[in-house]
Amino acid sequence: MPTEAHHEVLYRELSIVQLKELIPSPTTLLQEVVNYGTNAFIRCLYSAGPEEENVHLAPFSLYRQILELTDGTEILISNASPSAAIPLLRSSFEALLALEFILEHIELYQTRSLAWLAGYVRKTLNSIALLLPKRLKGRDFSLRLQRISQFETFLCHPKRKFRRL
Repeated sequence: MPTEAHHEVLYRELSIVQLKELIPSPTTLLQEVVNYGTNAFIRCLYSAGPEEENVHLAPFSLYRQILELTDGTEILISNASPSAAIPLLRSSFEALLALEFILEHIELYQTRSLAWLAGYVRKTLNSIALLLPKRLKGRDFSLRLQRISQFETFLCHPKRKFRRL
């Protein structure tokens, strides 16, 4: 018999019942927010002028991230999984804070937007460098992974590593 979740931590049946009792359903509102947001996103994307390359990329990326996270939240809530939606809500809130910071002062918009973009590109390149074994960071990372796998092998098969005395 499989282990059941502790009801004080996760009570799935109650979540399903509570969702059915909610009228109107919150999922309808979230779907409308996402649908409207996607249309607004496309309108803004096409109305942005080509005068300054990459200046508007940060707000567009953050706005799209918010839309995707909100859509995922709607899917989880519609399936009676409100607990699983909490990390998505947190990430969406963080993206909203970054977007508001970029848009806060029009005179700082270009600097903040390009700074966010530069930071994003640096983080992405660092992540990729970890996966390339020919680079120094990648070599270190692969050595660490090998040590971890050797340690896991040691934990899983302790009799193979030690001889009986």
